[in-house]
Amino acid sequence: MSTTPINLDGLPHLAAALTYSSRTGGNTCVQRAAALMLDLTGATLVFGVLRAATAEERERIGPSASPVPFIHAWVEYRGKLYAPTLVETFGELRALPVEVYYGANGITRTWRLEHKAYMQIARRYRLSAAFKHRSARAGDGEVADALLRAAGVKYVLSERRTILPA
Repeated sequence: MSTTPINLDGLPHLAAALTYSSRTGGNTCVQRAAALMLDLTGATLVFGVLRAATAEERERIGPSASPVPFIHAWVEYRGKLYAPTLVETFGELRALPVEVYYGANGITRTWRLEHKAYMQIARRYRLSAAFKHRSARAGDGEVADALLRAAGVKYVLSERRTILPA
């Protein structure tokens, strides 16, 4: 983990998710995006199929780089895209142009979960408290499954626990 302070002013749920993620490692996109949805009222949780990692990305990222197309999660809000998995890269959460992110990642399909539908699931699982208290429930596979199903995503988990299109 970087020793550079990460600026997450006003994003308490995402800040908590980053702390929790650092203990568990890998495949945290759903968890981080779910946390950010609690911080950005009116945002949309988006799942999309990203291309497989290129040879250069596999070399740079290492064993966690996906050799096959996979499902990833991020948040779109007020016409911008927020990818919480890039927080360590930038040292903050940055707004990215949607078309740039989609193009760079070869996104071929997306599913959207609007804020109202997301909040029904967040309330059912008490996600705000789970993130704030760093409960294991915040990273629970049952929560990720509920969010994916609510968005209409058909998926399978790989042996590496990567979310793959079914």
